Amino acid sequence: MQSLRTGERTTIIEGGSDARYLQSGHIVYAHSGVLFAVPFDAERLRVLGGPVPVLEGVSSAYAAATGTAQFSVSRTGSLVYIPGPGTTTGTERELAFIDRKGAMELLKARPAPYEHPRVSPDGTRVAVDTDDGKNANVWIYELSGTTSVRQLTFGARNKYPVWAPDGKRVAFQSDREGDLAIFWQLADGTGTPERLTRSENDTAHVPESWSSDGRTLSFDVAKRASEHALWTLSLPDRKTAPFDDVQHRGNAPIASTFSPDGRWLAYTWNGSEPTGVFVQPFPATGAKYLVAASALHPMWSPDGKELFVAARGRFASVKVLAQPAFSVGNPSPLQIQIDRLREGGGGGSRERDITPDGKRFIGVVTANTQPDSSNGRIQAVLNRIQVVLNWTEELNQRVPTR
Repeated sequence: MQSLRTGERTTIIEGGSDARYLQSGHIVYAHSGVLFAVPFDAERLRVLGGPVPVLEGVSSAYAAATGTAQFSVSRTGSLVYIPGPGTTTGTERELAFIDRKGAMELLKARPAPYEHPRVSPDGTRVAVDTDDGKNANVWIYELSGTTSVRQLTFGARNKYPVWAPDGKRVAFQSDREGDLAIFWQLADGTGTPERLTRSENDTAHVPESWSSDGRTLSFDVAKRASEHALWTLSLPDRKTAPFDDVQHRGNAPIASTFSPDGRWLAYTWNGSEPTGVFVQPFPATGAKYLVAASALHPMWSPDGKELFVAARGRFASVKVLAQPAFSVGNPSPLQIQIDRLREGGGGGSRERDITPDGKRFIGVVTANTQPDSSNGRIQAVLNRIQVVLNWTEELNQRVPTR
């Protein structure tokens, strides 16, 4: 700060640039492509707390060595900024809707190393994790686009979010207490994470799917990343048990998913029998049905009449009939190439989800890309201006001034 009367200068924050004082009582400044906020007493001219990161991926004028960050905040609380270099690491990605014909719509969420998006049961939010190699956390994004991405988990490494059927909680994998186990937390960010499972040494638990009644969670038990088994957690008594001895060796995860009515469990099998997606009744009866050979990452349609799988470089739909006896049709390719969306492949979990109306998927694409409406291909995006309305309301929640 500098006094206009005396010229006296005082350093109030180390390691930042392009600071702005906001009417909300904050100083917001930039550092390495990240906006930080601190509460500030404008009468006593002093900072009232530590810096809190509030927005990542803001373009900065590094070439001119000015430290200028490309953002501004209006008196009414709207934020405007240009996404760009500063945090770009080559792993930056964007969230996108894509329909069955391949038409794509980018979401307004800032670019980040997104993975494993999951749409909330009411279709208004998406839970997604980010992993830059150092930090991994779960975030919540309002699909209305009126607010920025909100960080849900803090501390440790947290991944693989799965919504509870009532939409009130999100389960995820965390190493916060030393083992790679499953925790869950209220989706509004209140409260603290609660442990659901406890894993053994060299074993990781990956949450995958909730039954529709919210009483059972299916999860992958991975040993040394090459041995996978399908287990379930009974929420009422917190007991875990293997599901019908479903296990295999290889990179492909189990990728289990409950049918919307909770009566069937689909999963990936990479064993001595034909590799592909199978379905079993839940609870298990010994019956097993092959849905699609050489396929991965099953996902039910909201009405339970289709299973979507990744097979031979494309997404495919398989018609499912549960009554009077379980039967499936032949896989029917969708007009969506897997390379248009990040897909976990043999060594990763499912990187897509479907909206509750069954009309669109949500997935992850490389940052700074957009669909070309003339030919359906993805091409580079020029710099664009991002606007977040009523941003200071979120700022006040994350960085209280009192």
